[in-house]
Amino acid sequence: MIMFEVRPEDDTIKPRLLGAQAPESIKEAAALLRDGMLVVFPTDTVYGIGADCFDNQAILNLYRAKGRPLTKGLPVLLADLEDIGKVVSEVGSAAEELINRFWPGPLTLILKKRERLPLSLSPNSGIAVRIPDSDIARALIRASGGAVASSSANLAGQSPALSPEEVDEALARNIAVIIDGGRVGLGRPSTVVDCREDPPFILRRGPLSPNLIFQQPSMSGLVFPIILAVGAIILALTAYRGLRRGAARFYTLERESMLRRSGFALLGSIVLFLGAIGLLIYSYQQLEPSDSSNGSIDSSAEPTSTSEVVFQTQPPTATPSPTLDPSIPTPTATPVICRAIVDGTAGSGLTLRETPGGPEMSILADGTILTLLDDESEEANGFVWRKVRTVSREEGWVVEEFLKLGDCG
Repeated sequence: MIMFEVRPEDDTIKPRLLGAQAPESIKEAAALLRDGMLVVFPTDTVYGIGADCFDNQAILNLYRAKGRPLTKGLPVLLADLEDIGKVVSEVGSAAEELINRFWPGPLTLILKKRERLPLSLSPNSGIAVRIPDSDIARALIRASGGAVASSSANLAGQSPALSPEEVDEALARNIAVIIDGGRVGLGRPSTVVDCREDPPFILRRGPLSPNLIFQQPSMSGLVFPIILAVGAIILALTAYRGLRRGAARFYTLERESMLRRSGFALLGSIVLFLGAIGLLIYSYQQLEPSDSSNGSIDSSAEPTSTSEVVFQTQPPTATPSPTLDPSIPTPTATPVICRAIVDGTAGSGLTLRETPGGPEMSILADGTILTLLDDESEEANGFVWRKVRTVSREEGWVVEEFLKLGDCG
């Protein structure tokens, strides 16, 4: 199967374009995804680059292609709601409400991930998921197994691509095919809401405004405009009755007074009508999507602050740890030897393992400060390993080659 084409004019390898409307295109692209290849495809927001979310090597290839740090994690796009159990372990009531209201659509939810997913997919307990409102994207994801790891089709830090022509050439060298669905209309990444805490909070602004997400439209907001409208109708009827009675009389002071009162009533009714319309317009504007800046999804990032107070922008205060039972012996810490810094991974991160060459625990970014817990190293799988402790008190083993050792005391 030919997956790339060589352009003679510049002698560079570029991915083939597949027409989105051809059923064979979806089948071919899905087969490439299942084989561990990277595919670019249109969504409802921007063009995305996808990889098999259960293939660790394919996920790492996506990170390298984008130049994206492993510590940021990758969102997962789903074809149907039934696929959410493939990557998510728990969906709370708040998340269910948002799913029912906004999926498929430009809303990404951070939920608790299932165990045994590739560690490279997410470095912590959360996983970002959404169902795109795009028939092309969902058909591809469905044909690929129902879930695809995806990110915007651009190099890290650059603007997302809105058409196949905007896919960066450096990124395109690592792509098998591009599904050409034309230019996407929305043009900015989805809104991201962390639903692991109650109440949920926004991690990234997007096409959906905070008011639209966190304030359900209700009849309570229409009560005052309805009262104003009813009052305006009553005043208008009063003015009409007065004008008719005044017009039937000869010119007298009583007729002039009646016409004046009717004029004031008519003016009052107009003011009340305008007030009711103004309140309705204001209520509608509060539910309109607001402009927002783009950003990258980071399931471990702090929520973005905002001047609006209609939703919680900080996660709830953590519950204090319970007091330790003095009857339970406290484990003795391993003696501290010296400090070290993760260095030289070229942005890919350093894997923390339970034992030398053993199961993965987490991924440490360049610049992470570690404490060495043993003055002796061990050899396994052709590498020299050192036992370390992270700032979050997580202990494990890392390859010494990617450590910059400090002064030991």
